[in-house]
Amino acid sequence: MKRRILGVVAAASLVLVGLVAAGSRAQPACGVPTNDDNVGFSTFNRAHFGQERFGLVVVEGWLNACEDAEAVTDVSATGRAILVHGAARVALRVILEQQDPASVWVVQSQSGSVNSSGAFSVQASTPQDPDLGQPDTYRVRVRVLIRWTDNTTSFQEFTTKPYSFV
Repeated sequence: MKRRILGVVAAASLVLVGLVAAGSRAQPACGVPTNDDNVGFSTFNRAHFGQERFGLVVVEGWLNACEDAEAVTDVSATGRAILVHGAARVALRVILEQQDPASVWVVQSQSGSVNSSGAFSVQASTPQDPDLGQPDTYRVRVRVLIRWTDNTTSFQEFTTKPYSFV
């Protein structure tokens, strides 16, 4: 019995390590990587019928910043959905928005739609936005369409907190 429990724990640990490794490989490439990569991180929980016991999908969004010696040169957005339980698949789209001088959010770029296709997680990134302007405040919108194991669907859109590169 102890061996079976240890085997299950070891398998679960390998799955988590694999998810983390897969997420780190999927990052857009920066010309000069800095410690400011992956800023403005937010996480959201989407429970099926509002109750985690029926199903749970964790949705994350963040900004990827590439800097040269003086300032941020490129910004992109990444979103990820992790199917915890009760979800059969998730379709995900990521949108990068920048706030203009009139404080209106303007779409700068967006990813294509990706589907988990039975995997435990799915991740997508927008193309980089090299046209930084003032103000240089960005946010990420992550749209998810979830098919639950009871064959119902849910659409949800999550928006991260704005992040300013000053």
